[in-house]
Amino acid sequence: MKEIKFFTATWCGACKSIGPHIRALEEDGTLKVGYIDIDEEKVVTKQHGVRRIPTLYYERGNVLVGYHTKDEILTWIKGLPNEEDL
Repeated sequence: MKEIKFFTATWCGACKSIGPHIRALEEDGTLKVGYIDIDEEKVVTKQHGVRRIPTLYYERGNVLVGYHTKDEILTWIKGLPNEEDL
């Protein structure tokens, strides 16, 4: 299972819009998600180079920034390398 970090904030409208898509993919076993609030985790946010939200982050700098549909997110996830290939 692929694991991503979802950089978000409580005040972010686009984050609230894609949140249900992310939770649905997590609930059906497509991926594992670490939720990171940029206001609470400023050091982690900076370490990952996140400048805009929502940001979906996968190891090796694979990122998806901004609002995307569930299908677009799923397509991005399918194109990511498997953990054992990293």
